[in-house]
Amino acid sequence: MYISNIKIRNYKNFYKSNINFQKKITTVIGENGVGKTNLFNAIRLLIDNNYKHFFCEDDFSYKLNNYKCHWIIISLEFSEVPNPIIEPVAAEFNPVNSKSVYTLIFRPSKLIRNNLYNLSQDYQNLVDTSEKENKKREIIQYIDSISIKNDYEIIKTTKINWNFLDDEKYKALVGDIDQLVFPNPDDVQENAAVIGDKEQKNIRNFINFTFIPAIRDVNSELTKSGNFLEEILLNVSSKIDSNIWKTIKNKFNDINDQMMNIDEYCNFSKNVSNVVNSTIGTVYSSDVFLDVSLPDEEKRFIKYFSLKGKVDEHNISLYNTSLGENNILYFALKLIQQNYQEGHTKKILNLIVIEEPEAHLHKHLQQTFFNGIRQNNETQIIMSTHSVHISESSKVSSMVVIGSTQRECEIYNPVANLNRSEIKYIERYLDATRNPILFSKNVMMVEGSAELIFIPNILKLKYNLDLNAYGISIISIDGCFFDNVSLLFHKDRLKRKCSILTDEDRKINNEERNQKEQNLRIEKLQNLHQNNEYVNVFTNMYTFEIELYSKNIELFIEYLKENDIYRRDLEKMISELRGNKEIVYNRILKVAKQVGKGWLALNFIEWLSQKEKDIIKKFVIPDYIIDALKFLFSSGNYSLSTYEQIIKRYCLLMEEKEEKIDDKFINYIKECRGTSNNE
Repeated sequence: MYISNIKIRNYKNFYKSNINFQKKITTVIGENGVGKTNLFNAIRLLIDNNYKHFFCEDDFSYKLNNYKCHWIIISLEFSEVPNPIIEPVAAEFNPVNSKSVYTLIFRPSKLIRNNLYNLSQDYQNLVDTSEKENKKREIIQYIDSISIKNDYEIIKTTKINWNFLDDEKYKALVGDIDQLVFPNPDDVQENAAVIGDKEQKNIRNFINFTFIPAIRDVNSELTKSGNFLEEILLNVSSKIDSNIWKTIKNKFNDINDQMMNIDEYCNFSKNVSNVVNSTIGTVYSSDVFLDVSLPDEEKRFIKYFSLKGKVDEHNISLYNTSLGENNILYFALKLIQQNYQEGHTKKILNLIVIEEPEAHLHKHLQQTFFNGIRQNNETQIIMSTHSVHISESSKVSSMVVIGSTQRECEIYNPVANLNRSEIKYIERYLDATRNPILFSKNVMMVEGSAELIFIPNILKLKYNLDLNAYGISIISIDGCFFDNVSLLFHKDRLKRKCSILTDEDRKINNEERNQKEQNLRIEKLQNLHQNNEYVNVFTNMYTFEIELYSKNIELFIEYLKENDIYRRDLEKMISELRGNKEIVYNRILKVAKQVGKGWLALNFIEWLSQKEKDIIKKFVIPDYIIDALKFLFSSGNYSLSTYEQIIKRYCLLMEEKEEKIDDKFINYIKECRGTSNNE
C-alpha cells in the first residue's frame, strides 16, 4: 500500500491543489517559500502521531479574503490497499477496488453551521429591501464573531473521494459565503455519502510513519538518552533466546561477585559506614556498600550500546566522525527501524518523509545516496530537495515541482502529456548535465559557452541586473537538444518562461547557399512551440560573435589594441574591421577562432568591466538578446516591486533620473511596471 495522491483545499498556500505521488520515491522541488514544508505538514496532520497541531487563522489559505466559515480539507488517497479478508486491518481504510481515501476536515461546529443555515434562510425569504439589508448585516456580524479556537471542529473520514476542489461542489457543501447562502447541515454536511464515513479507529496506528526535518542534529539524535537506536536494539533483544540471556546473566553475576571482593572497594565502603556511624550513631544509620554491579537485564543493558565509526582499525566516537557520514547512518537506521518495530497492531504502510536529505553531503555522495535509497522496495519515500545532484538523479516522472504565485502555489507535472521516449530523453539529459532547469523561475537556453559567459556579465555591467536574483538560469545546450529539453515548458507542465537563443549561421559570402538545413532546424523549433505561450525562439542571422562584436566594432578594435592581439598585422586587421561587411565578419570570426570563443567572451567582458560607465552605457547588446530578456520579464511574470527595483538599480548605476532613461530594455520594464500597477 502507498499514498498515491493528496488533495488540499484552503490550507496555507495550497488553495486548490491536487498532487500525485509515486509508489517508491517522489521528489518535491521548488524555490524557497513555495510550500514544500506546508505540503509535508499537510501529510503529517493526517498520519503522524507525533505531530500535535492546533489550527489557527494562519493555517487558512492566503488567498481567502475572509477565512471564517471556510473549511480546510486535506485528503489522502491510498492505492494497492490489501484485501481485508487477507489483511483484516485494511478494513479500517474502507477500501473500494484496492483504493481508499482518508480525509481531514476542519470546519465550523454543528451549532455554528445550523445558525448560519437558519440566518441565511431568513435572509433569502425577506422581500423588503431595508429588512434584507439589516439581516445581511446581522449575518456578517455573526460570521465576524466566529472563533477559530472555540467554534471549529476536526473530523476525519474514510472511503468517499468527493471532489471538493471543484468550486461549485465546494459551495454546495460549505455554502456560498460571498452570497451568504448556507446549506442545511443535516442534508449534506453530515451525509456519509458526501463526506465519507467518520473514522472508527485511529488509522495512524496502522501506518509506520517517520518524518525527518531539514534542521536536524544528527549526532544528538543518535547519541541522546532514549534515542531511536535504543528502541531498535530493544526490539532486536526481544528476539534473543532466553537461554543465551541466562548464560550472559551468570557471567555478569560472576564478574559482580569478583568486583565486590576487591579489597580497595571493600575498604572504601567500610570507611564510609564508619564515618556515618561515628557522626549520627548506629540507631539512625545503616550499613552502606558500593554497588559495582553490571546490568543483567536486557532493557538496562541496551543503554551500554553505542555506534562507533572505524578509521584504519581504530574505533572512534560518532562525535568525531563527519556530519555527512552520520547523516547517512541516520537515514540507514530510519530505513530499517520500521522492520524492527513490533506490537499487536499490524502495519500495512511504511512511509518516510524527508526534508532536504543533502545536508552535510558533498555532491557525489548526494548522488550516490539517492541512487542507493532508490533501490529500497519496503518503504515509500517522499522527499524535498534543493540539490541539483539529487533532483536530476531522480526520474522526472517521479517529481513534483511546486511553483508560486502571489498568494498560492501551483503544482507542476514536468512530464504531463509527454510520450515515453520524450520523457526518457529528458531524464537522460538531466541526469547527465545536472543543470538547474527545474529549480529556475525562468530559463534562457543558449548554444555555447561564449553566450553562457558573456550574457549574464554584460547584463550586470550595463543594467546592474543579476539574473540569479530573479531566478533566471542561463543554460548552455547544444542546438540539437533544444527541441526535446524545451518540451518541459508548457501550460500542462512547467509554467515558466523559456527563451531559446540560437544562431541561423548564415554564410557570409553567400547567404542563400547551404542554409537549408539550418532553416529547417529553426523552423521545426518554431513550429514545435507555435502555440506555446511559455517558449519563444530568438535568432540572429550569423553567429553570436558576429552579432555582438560587429555592433560594437570600435570597442572591439580598442580591445585588440590593448591586449596585443595580432601584433604583426594589427593595422591591417583594424583597417579590415572598418571595411565592408563581408570582410568585417570574417575578421571577427578569425579573432574568435584564434583566441577561442569562450576565452574571447571572458577576456572581453573582463576588459570592458574596467571601462567608464559612459562606455558601458553605449555598449550595444544585440536585439535578439534584449528580446529574449524582455520575454522572460514580460508583464505579470514578476511583481510591481521587482520592476521598480530593476529601474532603480539602473538609475543608481548610471547616475541618471528615470525620466531621462532611453534604453530599450529599461523602457520595456517601465511598461511592465505600469501594467502591473494597473492590475
